[in-house]
Amino acid sequence: MSNTRTKNAMRNSMVALVSQLLYIVVSFVCRTVFTKVLGTAYLGINGLFTNILTILSFAELGIGSALVYRMYKPLASNNVQKVAQYVNLYKKVYNYIMLIITVIGLAIVPFLQYLVDAPNVKENIILLYLLYLMDTITSYMFVYKKSVLIADQKDYIVSIYTQIFNIIMNVLQMIILVLTHSFIIYCLIRTACNVLNNLVTSRYVDKHYPDIERAKVDKLSKNEIISLKEDVKGLMLRQVAAVSFDGTDNIIISKFIGITTVGVISNYTLLTTTFNGIMNKIFSSITASIGNLTVEGDKDHIESVLKKLFFINMTLYGFLSVGLYTLLHDFVTKIWLNNQFYLTQSVIFIMVLEVFLRGIHYPLFTTRNASGKFYQLKWMNLVCAILNIVLDLIFVQFYGLIGVYIATLIAYVLHRYADIYVVYKYIFNKSVLSYYKMVIKSLIYMMLCSFGIQGLFNYIPTTGILMFIVKIIVVTIIYWIGIYILYRKTSEYKYFKKLILGMLKL
Repeated sequence: MSNTRTKNAMRNSMVALVSQLLYIVVSFVCRTVFTKVLGTAYLGINGLFTNILTILSFAELGIGSALVYRMYKPLASNNVQKVAQYVNLYKKVYNYIMLIITVIGLAIVPFLQYLVDAPNVKENIILLYLLYLMDTITSYMFVYKKSVLIADQKDYIVSIYTQIFNIIMNVLQMIILVLTHSFIIYCLIRTACNVLNNLVTSRYVDKHYPDIERAKVDKLSKNEIISLKEDVKGLMLRQVAAVSFDGTDNIIISKFIGITTVGVISNYTLLTTTFNGIMNKIFSSITASIGNLTVEGDKDHIESVLKKLFFINMTLYGFLSVGLYTLLHDFVTKIWLNNQFYLTQSVIFIMVLEVFLRGIHYPLFTTRNASGKFYQLKWMNLVCAILNIVLDLIFVQFYGLIGVYIATLIAYVLHRYADIYVVYKYIFNKSVLSYYKMVIKSLIYMMLCSFGIQGLFNYIPTTGILMFIVKIIVVTIIYWIGIYILYRKTSEYKYFKKLILGMLKL
């Protein structure tokens, strides 16, 4: 990477990391208050409605990613007119998306009775669902202007505003829960903070990119529209797959196992998604930098950058996964809550395995997005989405809760390895074997490390916070010694080491 690109990527990543860590602390305290005040039934409602509305996000069709990709080149060449054209289109499309989500969301209301059985929730279920629907709809207000900052490698600004309002939101929600126990006001605070966040970010863009606002906006050319439509077609089916993976599990669990189980799961997924969110923030912050790099078209350099990012991502996600597998159960049952809120170690393993396999491929996924390869293998997205739902419905009958997660994992692995094929065939024009070798080696090490440390911890009960901290130290030492032994002679390890030392000097 050039110095400017590296600087932008590092700044975006560091701001994303710091802001996410601050948010984690506050959101964790807020969830603790939520659990103590309202209980698992409300956690289940939160998880179920979030999944339902994730499905409605299909209406976005991946248009945002396609438009951000189209902005890389005009921003790099300071073509304000072209950027303004895409921003204007973004605005129009998202207005339609808000309307579509409203209509479909309201159409779901008559079917809620078949999905929700929550006798311990005193509020009207339809009213609560409508509050969640309103939150989803308003999240699209003014959001189109964020695309300019993301495409211009200034995602750190979006991160700062987002986390500021998230922290304000959680503090207000905690106060309301303690004083009033009102879940309705809790939901309204979230909606208000999301709208204010988008509005403030929009004002920032207006102030710092005035030429875009003032530019005379003509329609995009016919060829540009055709090209954009092709991208959206590919992304639309990818969106179907994403919705299937992220938006169906809690619905199926609620229907076949129970809403309380969804609430118990949400305490675990809060932790897995929180740490996963840190990593996603870091690597989503460098998407624009990779997009800027792909404009230069040096495939060998792009592949070299990808391998370095894969190694960094693999080591960090491996550490995260080993830590979650060996420490998550003890943390939830011994440190945070109690034995009422627990999942079996086998379920935790499948959850963690999915986190790992999703996470290690993020640089590759970022490279594909930044290169605009949206259309290839579009039907594989649909196949994987259908496969996930079918396997979910079959496996939940035979294996219960763990069956749902195994089904999602199978479909996801098939889907992600199609991504690998696309990147290496259409971007690098090379065999995928070298990438597969990296993945298999990292997976084997993560699993051996997890099972080995867990076997050790089975003989060391967690009796308090001090012993839990000791276990964290043990995981850290064993994992990173293993990484050093396995990878110390590779160029990727040397790059990572140099990067860390450079950051420490700062």
